[in-house]
Amino acid sequence: MASRFEVRKQKILEQINVPDGEYHDLSPKGSIDAPIRELIGEINNIDGIVTTSSCSGRISVFLEGRKADNASLGSAEEGEESRAGPGGKGGGGTWLFISHDPVAVSDVAASQGFLSRFGLEETAPAGAKAVDIKHRFIHLKFEPMILHILSASLDHAQKLLNAGMGAGFRESGAVSLGSSKAGEANPVVAIRSTGYSFDSIIGYQDDEGRNISLISEEHLQTLVCIANDRFKINLERIARFRAQLLDSYNPVAISGPSKPDWEDADARKQRKRAEGLARQQALQAAKLDGNVDRKDESLDTLGVDVSPKMVETYKSRAAGAGLSQDVVDAVVADLFDKADPEPANLAGERWRSFDLATVGFGFHHFEDVVHAARQLKERLRPGGALVINDFLEGGDLLADENGDPVEGSDGNHAMHQHGHGHGHGHGHHSHEQGSGHKHGHAHDHAKEQRTTKDGDETDSNSQLRKMMNDSVMVPHFTVDGVKQFFTAAGFTDVDVVTLKERSYMEFAGKKLWRTILIAKGKRPENEGKSEL
Repeated sequence: MASRFEVRKQKILEQINVPDGEYHDLSPKGSIDAPIRELIGEINNIDGIVTTSSCSGRISVFLEGRKADNASLGSAEEGEESRAGPGGKGGGGTWLFISHDPVAVSDVAASQGFLSRFGLEETAPAGAKAVDIKHRFIHLKFEPMILHILSASLDHAQKLLNAGMGAGFRESGAVSLGSSKAGEANPVVAIRSTGYSFDSIIGYQDDEGRNISLISEEHLQTLVCIANDRFKINLERIARFRAQLLDSYNPVAISGPSKPDWEDADARKQRKRAEGLARQQALQAAKLDGNVDRKDESLDTLGVDVSPKMVETYKSRAAGAGLSQDVVDAVVADLFDKADPEPANLAGERWRSFDLATVGFGFHHFEDVVHAARQLKERLRPGGALVINDFLEGGDLLADENGDPVEGSDGNHAMHQHGHGHGHGHGHHSHEQGSGHKHGHAHDHAKEQRTTKDGDETDSNSQLRKMMNDSVMVPHFTVDGVKQFFTAAGFTDVDVVTLKERSYMEFAGKKLWRTILIAKGKRPENEGKSEL
């Protein structure tokens, strides 16, 4: 028998899943807002949750409803219905303008102007009396995204709240937390924020029913520009909410009876960001250099990591994607241990002649960066490339509570606590009968497991954070410094760039905008080749 939640979700989806021309709801627009239509679909595809109402965020101009003691204000009010108008609020309030996207300021200013666009008449002449507060005022507002999501249980509600709060929707909350008569708790979670909303009175309706502006055209345009800027913040937070929510509902599938080890949320953000960047860099760099045969871009992938947990995670994700162990594999090994520079399980041609190796946000954990770079170089074929990304020295900006950059706060504000350097390698091997590609994936992380005096592994959060901090050897890199250690390791054609746009990160209680540095170097073409 279907649960109460399942019945309600089915009814909601039946109402939503109709052609756009036939769907209509109680919002002023009458349908799901385009900027979050895809997000709504993704949420509703998740078992245990369903959206009940939504707004992607909007700029609006709103005329207040008739006030209770306003009967004496003139004939314009006579005969007006006491109920709300279409899309309006109590007492006949009316929307004069609504947009769920930034307003094209230049287009409006060049054509009709904002006073006309919002249905306002010129401001009252200088010296006019103050407006009586009994009049109906006109507001220009910006309101961030708000979602109401019905959940099947308290656990589902908690995931929604964690994603909302983590993404910056700090006024998120839940109602209906108690169980029903049937014993089923179906909390409704509101994902919302008021931190970057605003409401400004821009006019009023006079006794004759005219909408009079209280500000100039120029002032009105400034307010619209502010609202447009808030749209940018809104979209960034929506993207963060989406990423965190989907991540919470797609845990790593670990084979066998054991559950995955706990992973700090900050470490997970850093890891996923690094993995995504590394994958993009690997494919792009290989194509640009001609190191990958465009006729056959399927690449076998090999992984190396000192962390058993990370190796298991890597292999589990590959299996979940339908990739066989012959195509994607990983082993536990330390490629950078000077006492054992040639690990036994990395012996053989399978672990050499890579086209490309990458390390994402991990080089600053290596005690000897020249040695680490040289070790990776030795695993490349002649002409193969090493690509790394890390944090630029002095490239941090602090962020305020809303996630906005604090100008003038440039410096080094973070001690990286991730502890994982992600390395990847693409190996190309020619055979007498045809050719094949190997995408060697060499993860080399700072040591993340140590033992107590009794030999037991430490796994507490505080111990892990301290250990990660202790493993940071070089917190940041300069452009010249990276060029120097690449060159010292024997690479040629070294190039180092920084991304123009900073990346937002939250960890260890800090909000930062960080500058990412990307470096690339080649193993010399004639190095390692036989001269016979």
